[in-house]
Amino acid sequence: MLSRQLRATRIALQIACFMAALPLAAQTVTFSGQVRERSEADNRSSGANPHVDVYHYLRTRLAATATINEWLTATVEVQDSRTFGQTKTTFNTGSPDFDLRQGNIEVKDIAGTSISLKLGRQVISYANERLLGRSDWNNTGQSFDGAMASVTSGDIRVDAFGAALARYPNTPDYHRDAILSGLWGTWKPEKGTTNAQLFYIFDSPGNDTTRDNRHTAGAYVNGSVNDLDFEVDGAYQFGMHIRKGAPDRTIAASLVGLRAGYTLKSAANLRIGLGFDMLSGLKANDPNGFGAFNTLYGTNHRFYGHLDVVDNTTQRQDLGLSDPFVQISVIPWANTRIGADLHLLSTMSDPKEIFANLPSTTSKAIGKELDLTINYTPVKAFNFTAGFAVLDGDPDRYLLPGRKTLTWGFGMMTVSF
Repeated sequence: MLSRQLRATRIALQIACFMAALPLAAQTVTFSGQVRERSEADNRSSGANPHVDVYHYLRTRLAATATINEWLTATVEVQDSRTFGQTKTTFNTGSPDFDLRQGNIEVKDIAGTSISLKLGRQVISYANERLLGRSDWNNTGQSFDGAMASVTSGDIRVDAFGAALARYPNTPDYHRDAILSGLWGTWKPEKGTTNAQLFYIFDSPGNDTTRDNRHTAGAYVNGSVNDLDFEVDGAYQFGMHIRKGAPDRTIAASLVGLRAGYTLKSAANLRIGLGFDMLSGLKANDPNGFGAFNTLYGTNHRFYGHLDVVDNTTQRQDLGLSDPFVQISVIPWANTRIGADLHLLSTMSDPKEIFANLPSTTSKAIGKELDLTINYTPVKAFNFTAGFAVLDGDPDRYLLPGRKTLTWGFGMMTVSF
């Protein structure tokens, strides 16, 4: 507890000193911040004797960006993230999650070229955030400690990035450091409505029993033609899945995402959309292969149902995911959007072929999930969002066994300045 308090106090003092010194050196200093409160009614437990748990989450951010001149800027952003009652005291001690969200220096147009460099703690986010994103639905969000080099030529931008995910001391029980690195290229015509992106990512996450040397390569395209919008992304993973005390396994996994929608502007901007997401899973009778696609450091909440019950490989038990869905949204009044998404969730792999001694009736189907949302933004600085989600589980499902119906709802207010 004391160490957390000292760390929080030290960071706060550093930020205060930084802000106090900025006017002396910088030409321009801009401040920004955010306060967000979200209340959730959680009835997602599939076990016996379920009950509704109510949680209140608060996130507070404050940032300062100093523009020293046309080629040099520095950014510092701190964040406090907490659940109501988490500290078990009314005194201002024991902050559970107070940390540096961003702290970086950016140098633009190095030596008169189109190359820029950003060093330090920073947000890394690309495309639809399926693989790399800010994960902003989470109350803490996501940042990386590393470097980003960018070069721009006309409509094309290429980023090269590297980050330290976990560092370990060199001891007799040495663990290899976990890193993230990659290249991300974007083609975005100035006058066009379509952009295309190609990427390659390497990461090496691990723990005491497993480690991956994982490569992910793919493409992303989105755009619009008149009232039709579309989005396509795909990725392939390869490398080695290393397990302590077991043979290494060769990674061969894939992801496909398809979305298209048509907007009737004359009917309150009614949008009707269809889509399909596929994450590959383990393959039967393949002890030397590992076919479960990992969505890396993405923002999963926006893709695989708002209940978040199958949004990572652990929840899916490496069985992958098949998710055809329908989307309907409408803007009935100014600054208000109402939407509904219906997901038909099932695993890509057959549990009976992967796990032994399962009943013959065991199904790949997980269930049907309906997500309802309303989004209201009366002024630019304020947003209110509320939603409700329900899963009608398949009676013979392998994942999430137990209760047939799971529910969850939330209300969230955000003020940004």
